[in-house]
Amino acid sequence: MAMIDERCFTDSAGNEWEVFDERTDSPRRALECDYPVQSADPGLVFVSRVGRKRLWPCPADWHRLPDEVLADLCARAAELV
Repeated sequence: MAMIDERCFTDSAGNEWEVFDERTDSPRRALECDYPVQSADPGLVFVSRVGRKRLWPCPADWHRLPDEVLADLCARAAELV
C-alpha cells in the first residue's frame, strides 16, 4: 500500500487546510506553498489561506485520522513564518 502524503480538511471555522507529510513530500510543493523545507526533522505541514503550520513529530497514521482530529493537531501546530 502506498503512503498517502496529502489530505484536505475543513476546520470548524470553515477554513480549508491542505496537509502534507514532509517525509514523502517534494521540495517543489514547499516552494509552491511558500514554507521552508525541513529535511532534518520532518513533520506534518498544514497550509491554508489563513496560515501555514508544522507539527512535530508527524503522527504515524495521520492519513487515517478523522478530520476533527486533524483539526485539533492543526490547532496545536507551530506557526510557520
